[in-house]
Amino acid sequence: ASRAPRPVSPAVTGLAGMSRFPAREGRVFGGLVRCWIYARPQNLAGFDAGAGATELWIGTLNTVILLTSSLIYSVGLAFARVGNNRRLIQCCLGAIGLGLAFMALKFGLEWSDDFAKSLSPVGPGFQFTGPREGGTRLV
Repeated sequence: ASRAPRPVSPAVTGLAGMSRFPAREGRVFGGLVRCWIYARPQNLAGFDAGAGATELWIGTLNTVILLTSSLIYSVGLAFARVGNNRRLIQCCLGAIGLGLAFMALKFGLEWSDDFAKSLSPVGPGFQFTGPREGGTRLV
């Protein structure tokens, strides 16, 4: 006689999903961090020059926007659990608005400024003058 599978509690499946999320993020961002750890000592002057050319206020504002949108999304989930759909929709719209503000800052100001200053390695005007002129190679 076969047994029917036991239903799994949503708390258990939610916990399993939450534990998979950091593992996936670790694989993506871990590779980027490892590249940075390897490349920075190879070209300190280039990294310092790049850091000096960034607009710190844009990065700070974008970080605040991302953290606030995450908070609003989490609050929206709490409203969803108690069945307050009106507040859930308000939180979703707030998170969407902050996401659009993030993209506007990223594309409209930060990256366009980087391209205008020839700081992007994909443009024809990109130049790095320093101890390792011509850039660095990761391999």
